[in-house]
Amino acid sequence: MKLQSQNLENLKIAYTKFLAHVYTSDVVLCGGVVMRHYIENAGLEYPNESHHDIDILLSNPASLYPSVKEDFVIRHYHLNNEMHRDEFYFNLYCPETKIVLDIFDAKPFPPIIQETVMFDMPVKIRSIEDQFATRVIELARVLQDTKIRKSWYDVVLVFSQLIDFTQANFYYTDIINSSWFKKYAPELQEHPNIEKMWKSICKKIENMPELLQEDSGATKKEPKATYECKECVVHKEFPITAA
Repeated sequence: MKLQSQNLENLKIAYTKFLAHVYTSDVVLCGGVVMRHYIENAGLEYPNESHHDIDILLSNPASLYPSVKEDFVIRHYHLNNEMHRDEFYFNLYCPETKIVLDIFDAKPFPPIIQETVMFDMPVKIRSIEDQFATRVIELARVLQDTKIRKSWYDVVLVFSQLIDFTQANFYYTDIINSSWFKKYAPELQEHPNIEKMWKSICKKIENMPELLQEDSGATKKEPKATYECKECVVHKEFPITAA
């Protein structure tokens, strides 16, 4: 499905606003908008018609400037301890466009970077195999009989047609053998090959389709600007707007 023109314009506006409040050399795009970029550039059809969020990687929480509150509502500001995979996580909401920016710590999934053009500007994005490996790891919980989002699975099904599995496996192996994943996700050690892992996920869904969860109404609709979170930290320069 082609991205609606207004949705594309809103994504561009929100991302452009964000760049005014961040150390831009540290910004790498990832997630759904990047997967759409690769899929559509290959002449394939992306399964979903719109995006309400942009996923971004930063390697340093200090790369986000306090001025961000001038253009965005800060919904989450997490600075985590060692029990968390990510050292930090920020979530911003653009009132003008109703686009959400999810900002993740790059260190747990260090990106292999490619340069391209998106939103009519040069950007850095995750490499295609890097993005595939990351999303397969996120979907692997279905092997433990945990439900996963159908929309994610549908996109990865298309995405898998574009992948060099040998290259993807180099990245995948580095990730699952990292100290954090060995400690907190040891089950991944049972799946040392990403192609076999992906086939196992597909087989699981084929046998148990009830593990695919339709997006909730709340997910499909435009996101709410505010809600409370007990994990957010108090920071005078990054005030949380709670519901």
